[in-house]
Amino acid sequence: MKKSVLLFALALALMSCDKDNENQALNFQAYSFKSIPVSELPANIKYHLQVNYPSASISSAEKDPSIGYEVGLSTGWEFYYDLNGSLLHKERNKDGDDDTPVAISSLPSAIRNYINSNYPGVSIVWAEWDDDEFEVFLSNGLELYFDGNGNFLYADADDQPIDPSSLPQVIRDYITQNYPNASIVEVDRYPNHYEIYLSNGIELYFDLNGNFLGREIDDQIINPADLPTVILDYIQQNYPNQSIVSAEIDDSMYEVELNNDLELYFDFNGNFLYADFD
Repeated sequence: MKKSVLLFALALALMSCDKDNENQALNFQAYSFKSIPVSELPANIKYHLQVNYPSASISSAEKDPSIGYEVGLSTGWEFYYDLNGSLLHKERNKDGDDDTPVAISSLPSAIRNYINSNYPGVSIVWAEWDDDEFEVFLSNGLELYFDGNGNFLYADADDQPIDPSSLPQVIRDYITQNYPNASIVEVDRYPNHYEIYLSNGIELYFDLNGNFLGREIDDQIINPADLPTVILDYIQQNYPNQSIVSAEIDDSMYEVELNNDLELYFDFNGNFLYADFD
């Protein structure tokens, strides 16, 4: 009888420990995105998607006032932007995937300490809770996985570098036709798509059959004198008393800052898009 009571008490204790571990795993700030009309997305988000993913349509739009926007495309891509419309993270959704975005500041201290110790100088750019694990994306492209208590499990680059010559011919033809002055720097093959890095800072995305999915352009600081003439003429005409402080290519747009802290945005044809004070 005493032995039965002891075993029962032990079972209760183990159940309590499991419950405590579960509570600890759930002790983080999860973002809560709510559906919004596509028309409420900031103009720069819609422009970014239209220019870089022209064959896709927006299938869903959601917002969390504490972080920003989640946008889903018809091609299966998901994008996360901050409240100003700057891209935070993107990923290709897998069937049945139900990741929960997590506030980086609420990750267990064990995770942040592990990353600071093992990856000094590398920052956390995104974090998710999925299948009872934390998935943490680093600025160097590495993905780290931790259990609910912050114990390191494994790392995964999730990509396989390949020789550019092994790309499908349709992809190589696309690059030759559209970017004749650029060379392929690196090719990564993922389970369901290719990521191709060009010498001009452009990243191209194709599915495994060679169908173009989209592109991204790294931020590039440029000499204001190299801006398209139509942009320089626009500024001279509309802001004759202001001078250009800096210019860069960001999110597939020209971003021009004037000495009155006004930032002007233009598409690649030099058409004015919108203005915003820094």
